[in-house]
Amino acid sequence: MKKILLLILILTTSISSIYLPISLAEEEVEEYYWDYFLTYNYTFNYEIRYLTLSRNGTLMAIFLGNNSLLVYRNNTIIGRYNAFGDIQIAGFSPSGKLLYFEQEAPRKFVIINLTAEDIKEFEVESKIRVVAFAKNERYVALGGVRESRGSPKNYIYLVDLEKNDIRKISKVVKDVHRILITDENKLISLTTETFCYSCLSAKEKYIKYFNIADGKLLLRVEREKHVLDIFLPDDLSELGVVYTDKIVKYKANFAEHRLEKIKELSTTEIGVFRGFSPDGKYLYYEEESEDQTIVKIVNPELKIVYTKRIRIPKRKSDLRKVFLASNFTILVYHYRNGDPLAKIVVYKQGGLSYQIPVSNRNKKIAFSEDAGKIVVYSRTSMLVYQYMKKKVEKPEEIKYHTLSITVLDHNNNNSLDNVNLTIKELGLSIILQNGSWSQIVPEGVYTIITSKEDFFDVMKIINLTSDTHIRIRMRSKIFKLSVKVEDLMGINVANASVVLYKYSGEFLSENITDVDGICSFSVKEGDYELLVVKKDAVVKQVVEVRRNTNITIVLPIEVIKKVKVKLIVQGEEGVEVENYTAYFLNENGYLVAVYSPLNNGTDGVELLPGKYLVRVKAVGYKGRTIEIEASEEKSYTIVLEKENVVEEEKKDYTFYVLTVIAVIIAIGIVAYLKRKGSIQKKS
Repeated sequence: MKKILLLILILTTSISSIYLPISLAEEEVEEYYWDYFLTYNYTFNYEIRYLTLSRNGTLMAIFLGNNSLLVYRNNTIIGRYNAFGDIQIAGFSPSGKLLYFEQEAPRKFVIINLTAEDIKEFEVESKIRVVAFAKNERYVALGGVRESRGSPKNYIYLVDLEKNDIRKISKVVKDVHRILITDENKLISLTTETFCYSCLSAKEKYIKYFNIADGKLLLRVEREKHVLDIFLPDDLSELGVVYTDKIVKYKANFAEHRLEKIKELSTTEIGVFRGFSPDGKYLYYEEESEDQTIVKIVNPELKIVYTKRIRIPKRKSDLRKVFLASNFTILVYHYRNGDPLAKIVVYKQGGLSYQIPVSNRNKKIAFSEDAGKIVVYSRTSMLVYQYMKKKVEKPEEIKYHTLSITVLDHNNNNSLDNVNLTIKELGLSIILQNGSWSQIVPEGVYTIITSKEDFFDVMKIINLTSDTHIRIRMRSKIFKLSVKVEDLMGINVANASVVLYKYSGEFLSENITDVDGICSFSVKEGDYELLVVKKDAVVKQVVEVRRNTNITIVLPIEVIKKVKVKLIVQGEEGVEVENYTAYFLNENGYLVAVYSPLNNGTDGVELLPGKYLVRVKAVGYKGRTIEIEASEEKSYTIVLEKENVVEEEKKDYTFYVLTVIAVIIAIGIVAYLKRKGSIQKKS
C-alpha cells in the first residue's frame, strides 16, 4: 500500500513539473522603462533668489524675493522661515539634517536644525562664500571674500555647534577658495590674493594647515604658482593639488613644515579642469570643440577612469554648460540662440541618455548628487524632474481627446496672429495665423510652447484626460519707458532733448519733453542709456527695462517758473471792460507781452518773476499805466476814465471858416476897386 501511494506521489509531481513552465509562461509580464518625468511645476509671486537641494534630492530650500525661505521634503512644504537680503550661498549638510545660509541684512550666518527645529545665528564680518562640514557635523568652517579694499576684514571662522560658539581661526587678506576638514580634526585652507593682478595671473595660492582644537598653524605653503584647487584623496593624511597642467599628491610633513610629493599626473593632454563631482571624489576635465565635448573623469588615485564623448554641435552664440554628478552621470545644458526651447541631456553609464526640453527662460539648474532629481528654474517658476520607472502603456489603453488652444494678448485679451506653436510630444511646430488651433490627440502629458516676435515665450505642461480648451496669454516685450525731467528745485523742465541709446552705444530715438517735463519711448526688455540735454546742461543715465518703467532725471539747472497775472479792467461806473489791450514792459523798458481777453482767450498772462509797467488801452476810455510785481499768482483791478467830448471846439472852427471867407471877399473887393480906378484915369 505504501509503495502504491509513493508511486502516485511521484507521478503527480512529474505531471506538475511538466505543466509548471507552461503556466508561468502564460502569466502576463508587465514592461517598464526609465526616464525623467515632470513631478512638480510651480510659479511663485516673488523672484527666486536662490535654490538648493540636499545630496539625495529629498530636501529643497527656496529663497524668495519677499525675504521668505520655504523648505520642501519631496515637494511638500515642511518649514517656512525668514531670510533677509540677498542670498549668495546656501545648502544642506551632508546628512541633510542642517540647512545653512548667509543673509545680507543684517549679515549673519544661519544654521537651521531641521530635525530639532532649532535656529542658530552667528554674526560674521566677511562675505561668506565657502562652507565645509566636519564628518560628524559638529564643526562648520566658513571662508569669505573681499570685493574691494574697503570691504570688511576677511577671516576663516570655525563654528562649534555643540558649544553654540563661533571663533576666528585666521585673519586673511585674501579670498578663501576652498576649505577641507580631515578626520584628524585638521583644517586645510586654500586662499588667493584679492587685489594683486600679477598674483591672479600666475594663479598664486596659499595652502595652510590648522589644528581645529586651538587654531594653531601647523603648516604653510606660500605663493604656490599655477594652482587651481585642492582635494582630499582616499588617504586623508595626503593632499591633492590641482595645477593648470598637472595633478600632484602630497603628504604633509608637519615636523619639517612642508609638503612632500608622492605622485604626479600630467593633464596637458586631458583638457581643462572644470571641478569635482558632488561627493568630491572625482575630478573632471573638459576638452571642447565646435563638434563635440570630451569629458574625462579622474579618480583620487590620479587615474582616468571614464571618458565620454558628447556630440552636440556648438555655434558661437550657443550656451552650453556641462555638470558632473556622481556615478559618472553627466548633465549638459544646451541652448541655441533664437530657439524657443533649450534642452538638458543626461548621460548615464551604459550609453544611456535622456533629453529634457525646457523653456529658454529656464537657465538655472540644481540637481541631487546622483542627478536622480533635477530642478530647472527661472526668475519666478520652477520645474522638478524625477528619474523614475514607469509602466509601458499598451496601445489599446490609449484614449483620444480634443485639444484646443487659443493664444491671447495678455493686455487686452485679443487673439494674436502669426504665433509659433510647438507641441513637443506631437512633433508639431506651426504658425497660427489667427491664434487658434484644435486637434484630436492621444491622452497624455503635453508640453505646449508659444512664441512670437516681441512677446515672451510661454510654456505650459498639461495632462490631457478629456476634451480641453486652453487659453494662453502672452506678455509683450514692448514696454513703455517714461522719462520725467526736473531741475534742482523739482520743477518740470519742458523742451528738454532726451536721446535714447542701446547700452552698447547704438542710437535708437530722440524725443522732447512736454510742458510737464515728460516724454516716453516704446522699447524692448534690456539695458539702455539716456542722454538729456537742455541748453548747457547734459545728464547721462543708464536704465534697466524689465517692465513698464518710469524714471525721473534731474538736470543741474534751475528753471524759473512763470507767474500768472490776471487783470480786471473796469470803467468808472463799475462796468467790466472786455475790449481792452494790455502792454507789459519789463524793467528795461522792453515789451515782453501783449494781452487782450478777446484775442487771447485766456483769463490772464504768464510772466517771469519781476517788476513790470502795464499800459492798458480801451476804445472810449483814457489809457492808464500801472506798475505791478509778478512774484505769485495775483489779480489786479484797473479802473479807466471815459474820454470827454468838448462842444466849444466846434464853434471855434466855424469862426475860423467865416473869417477866412470874409478875408477872401475883402481882397476881391479891393482888387475890383483898384482896377476900376485905373480905367477912369486912362479915360
